[in-house]
Amino acid sequence: MIRPFSLVLSLLLVVSCGSNRIPEPSDSSSATRQQSALKARLEQVLFDQIVKPPTRLPLDEAMMSALRLNRLQQIDSSVDTALLRADQRRLLEALRWADAQAIDRTEAPGVQAQIGIEPWLHARLQRLQEIQRPPAANPTERSQQVGEADSDTQQFLDLVQDAIFTQAQLNPLDLDYRRLDPLLIKPTFLSTNQAFFYQQNDSSIRVNRSLLPHLAWADAEIIALTQGLPGHHFLDAQNPSPNWFPAHSRANRSAMSLFLLERLAQEPYYQTIYSETARLRHLMLTTLIYLKAVDANLTLDFFRQSLGTLTMSEPRLEQAFNRALKNRQTLIAEAEALRSIERAVFSQGIPMQPQGLKAEARARLATLIQSLNLPLQAVKP
Repeated sequence: MIRPFSLVLSLLLVVSCGSNRIPEPSDSSSATRQQSALKARLEQVLFDQIVKPPTRLPLDEAMMSALRLNRLQQIDSSVDTALLRADQRRLLEALRWADAQAIDRTEAPGVQAQIGIEPWLHARLQRLQEIQRPPAANPTERSQQVGEADSDTQQFLDLVQDAIFTQAQLNPLDLDYRRLDPLLIKPTFLSTNQAFFYQQNDSSIRVNRSLLPHLAWADAEIIALTQGLPGHHFLDAQNPSPNWFPAHSRANRSAMSLFLLERLAQEPYYQTIYSETARLRHLMLTTLIYLKAVDANLTLDFFRQSLGTLTMSEPRLEQAFNRALKNRQTLIAEAEALRSIERAVFSQGIPMQPQGLKAEARARLATLIQSLNLPLQAVKP
């Protein structure tokens, strides 16, 4: 491999920083181990230098693809990839996967995804519908709306905060919630087609003020879990890899927040009717939104009929329906990411609804959470 001497020298200085000399080896085997360790560190530092993205990534996907290919070529010509860390190997595989996708793409973007994802979404919707409780087990107060009063608005936001605190204390999925920034919950008056969302630049959950009166009280827990913990506030802080795939990164975090929400169904604290009704309603509504993004012919009546007894206010339902019309490619990417997560975590015969996640499934989940900046189709947990 041919490398610029100045780069190799700088890497040597990096890995030897803080030491004036290399200790004398006690024997030849110790010397060999030290040399191997030093070589591995050199290769890993060199890889990190190559894949460091520019300060501002281009918005155009063609330019992004060209930049990724350039980095991939530098790696292949300069780095001994056998000596890379596990996280570096995952990034390398993602770069190779993206390059192969660019070469093999013969149809318009999104066509293959739509063809492959629709049957899976219908199967998912059917599975969720089979979980629905009879009407007697869904009293109307589970769908009672917040209303217009300012005091009710504040009470709802306080409920979101309380649900986040409870999740942080229970932490049934055993996630690392340490070192997270303080989290704010605020209404937003800005025009948005989302009922609620996480805003990373100020670590805040924003609730659409125009829709807030039409939300159910039970939705406070859903907002806390999907946008706070273990959702976006936690997931957006996991950035171990350079973000060469911003579109995938956004979709992956939204999909993972849904996946973790569904896993909480196995935890005793979240098995009350109050939690189950809101959780199932949100999971079904999101699946319907994904289906609408794939099939533009789906109607609002299809949404109503599919939800069955899990009723919600008409403004909230219309907002969800219209969102699918305006964000099709983003939503399809989220659906693809959710399918990839389920396949990765529940591979090798692990059942879809275990009593908690088994150890091997938890290990794969941990790897995926550390890989959210990558196309999950390319990640091998």
